[in-house]
Amino acid sequence: MKRLPLIALGLLVGGVALAQSEERTPEEEIERATRNRMAAEQGDAFAQEALAVQYRIGAGVPRDYVAAYAWMNVAAVRSETAVTLRNMLADELTADELIEANRLAREIWERIEWPLLRDLAQIPN
Repeated sequence: MKRLPLIALGLLVGGVALAQSEERTPEEEIERATRNRMAAEQGDAFAQEALAVQYRIGAGVPRDYVAAYAWMNVAAVRSETAVTLRNMLADELTADELIEANRLAREIWERIEWPLLRDLAQIPN
């Protein structure tokens, strides 16, 4: 298990990782995380990536590598960037953490993505 330098993650994510490079108050970081979570829960892949990065660097939320991987894994369904980042995050986890992260990702996916797909299937052509 190796931890990526923040700069490597920030370069890959680009604008998503602004939380690490701009000066914000803790209250602003919490607000940003709250907005990202609300959008992420609605299936917004960009917000899911941003929330994952916030968990990775501990911006507005507690630093949590398992949650970072889980949210990035959910975003990977819609985003090639998220696939790359998810794979990088996987390298930072122990085997047990990866198992837990995949369990959490499935739980999130079933809560968010499955209902969206089910609703799409009910739309007449």
